[in-house]
Amino acid sequence: MDSETLYIFFSWFFILFGIIAIIWGILLIHEIPVDIAKKNHHSQVKAIKAMTFSGLFLFPLFLAAIIWAYYDPKNPDFNTSPNTELS
Repeated sequence: MDSETLYIFFSWFFILFGIIAIIWGILLIHEIPVDIAKKNHHSQVKAIKAMTFSGLFLFPLFLAAIIWAYYDPKNPDFNTSPNTELS
């Protein structure tokens, strides 16, 4: 195995690793509204999750899911002081 073949192998490895890391990071970011809704005991967590993953294709839906995760019309106490920490 010569050095050129080794360089090609490592370059493909790093390219594929980078693509997988970017996709994984995007999926983690799109879980943030679901985590917020679960932590705050939102009444419509499943709908927020569906909107969040629809936001992978249409970004404004992701932004709407973030807003929806903080707002729960069925729980008036929830809307007074939202807890923004994800811990």
